[in-house]
Amino acid sequence: MSRRLWEHIVAVLLISVFFIMLVSYFQSQPKDDFKEDPQLEEWLQLNFLELDNPLHREVLKETLQRFEPDTSPDELLSELDAYRSAQISAATRQVRQSEGLTAGRIPDLIDMYWKFIFVYLLVMTLTYYTRHLPFYPAETG
Repeated sequence: MSRRLWEHIVAVLLISVFFIMLVSYFQSQPKDDFKEDPQLEEWLQLNFLELDNPLHREVLKETLQRFEPDTSPDELLSELDAYRSAQISAATRQVRQSEGLTAGRIPDLIDMYWKFIFVYLLVMTLTYYTRHLPFYPAETG
């Protein structure tokens, strides 16, 4: 083989090793575990309370101010929002961890790769032949 081919092979291998190390580094990062809070869960389990609805939030604030003056309604709402956000993040992380390269996904990847190659060759062929059409402006050099 020629020297230039070896240079390309070595470059592809080095870049592949770099990306494999990068992926393994980010997958090995420790994940924050979500800890359930029973008190906040009680608030979230109320079927008549919809925290995305501004009206429900205001009614909850007024109710807490009236019947529980010692508690801060704004603080409770911010804790509930943070807790719900942490729940969603934990669920998203759990779904992402289950994804990955498995033996069952390899045929799908090969299929996508062949489709890409076909479309790429089609576009390159069309690009080449459209340059030779009579209405294509000639290059001046």
